[in-house]
Amino acid sequence: MPRKPRPKPKPDPTPDWVTAVVRWLGITTTLIGAVSALLLALGKFGDAAYAPCKSFPSLPWCASSTLSLIPFDSGTTDGGHNQGEYCEPRAAAYRAQNPDFTITWRGSETNHKDFWGHVTYNYHCEFVAVPNGRSLGIWMIIGGVAIGLLALLFVWWRRGGFRLRAA
Repeated sequence: MPRKPRPKPKPDPTPDWVTAVVRWLGITTTLIGAVSALLLALGKFGDAAYAPCKSFPSLPWCASSTLSLIPFDSGTTDGGHNQGEYCEPRAAAYRAQNPDFTITWRGSETNHKDFWGHVTYNYHCEFVAVPNGRSLGIWMIIGGVAIGLLALLFVWWRRGGFRLRAA
């Protein structure tokens, strides 16, 4: 059975400059996504995504308020206690006041032994607050990759790449 002649594709109504812009947009964002995926695989994604934050703190994924928390000293206490008894309740109070931050603490202690051999302790707590909203940069990169892939699919579709061909 003879094959049917392939129909000629309709002329593309999209101007050539639009197709070129969409093609380069697709290629560029796909390359950025590929580099981001490589950095993610290497475990260096956070460093790469947030490196511009030092120079340009107004970038959307860098915008986060800083939180300075007041250190806490237990005062002089007798033995039988530990840092967690003094630091964790204060950290829990800070967490309740600032739900947009992950708050951890680092503790240290000083001790003093008097003339009669009685030891007293002073526990010091420093609190570290890290913003929770750092995932915006990741979502922006994922969105960029999606836009790039859609742009490449659009160019492929405009060139007739979705036609099913008989074998």
